[in-house]
Amino acid sequence: VTCNFVNPHHMNVQGLLVKRGEIRRNYKLRWFVLKGYILSYYKREEDWTQQKSPLRSVDIRSFSVRTLDQKRYYFALVPPRITGRRYDLYASDAQAMQFWVSALTSAISHMGNDEAVHANGYGTLDKISRSTSRHGSFAVEAPF
Repeated sequence: VTCNFVNPHHMNVQGLLVKRGEIRRNYKLRWFVLKGYILSYYKREEDWTQQKSPLRSVDIRSFSVRTLDQKRYYFALVPPRITGRRYDLYASDAQAMQFWVSALTSAISHMGNDEAVHANGYGTLDKISRSTSRHGSFAVEAPF
């Protein structure tokens, strides 16, 4: 998995997460993309790479992130109003959950994280190495 950043004030995170449905409350694997403060999800990664429209895009600036069950890697994006849509999400493991929670929290708080990261929610993020390039790049290896 390779990660690059061009604009240090724009976070770009991608990966697989399980999302709980709003109406049927069933669980579906989705490809999530966080660009800046917009979180979008697609049925599968190919839909994103083929530039298809996302199933949904959400401006998360007013949301908060809550870790609900660390043993099950369960967290949620919670809207500011009780009537808003809550997004219940599951990662594949503790490291993937920690990664997504940190990325979402950074995006919400406008911290301007320096990294654009491509993370596969099915794997773990074991090694991060910085190489020297004009734009700065990271190599993230996930053993799966």
